[in-house]
Amino acid sequence: MKLKYIVPFLFLCCFVACEDEEKPEIIQAIEDAAADHVRPESAADKLVQEQLEAYNKRDLDEFLKPFSDSVKVYNNLRDFNYQGIDKMRENYANWFDGLDTLNCQIVNRISAGNTVIDYERLTFKRKNGEGNTSETIAIYRIGDDKIQEVTFVRPVWNY
Repeated sequence: MKLKYIVPFLFLCCFVACEDEEKPEIIQAIEDAAADHVRPESAADKLVQEQLEAYNKRDLDEFLKPFSDSVKVYNNLRDFNYQGIDKMRENYANWFDGLDTLNCQIVNRISAGNTVIDYERLTFKRKNGEGNTSETIAIYRIGDDKIQEVTFVRPVWNY
């Protein structure tokens, strides 16, 4: 936690411990300042969150709803992988069917306008017993109230 947040937090804790029913002015000022810095969830954020929740449940139909019928999928920024919801359905049906467990956790999310960037930690266990944890950056581009493009950036390990 950054120092600039610790001091107000400690200050707030001291006043919360008070038994006065009225909030001291400083407490109200801190709460107001914190509320000013909360960015409301955008339509793009909601679409990306919707597909993430369905992904973790392995609910293929719900997972695909936020995507455009002509969605484009890329790997490592420049490599075109495939296009279209039918190909996406086929790929993810095979992926979901081969797993016992699956969890994608968002480590960090950044969004601006029609672009959402998630730093994801994926943990899964295949039906054959193999398991793994990996980290990926997913870049979602939204248009016409659908996810139009997804680009996955995966680490390249050189040993």
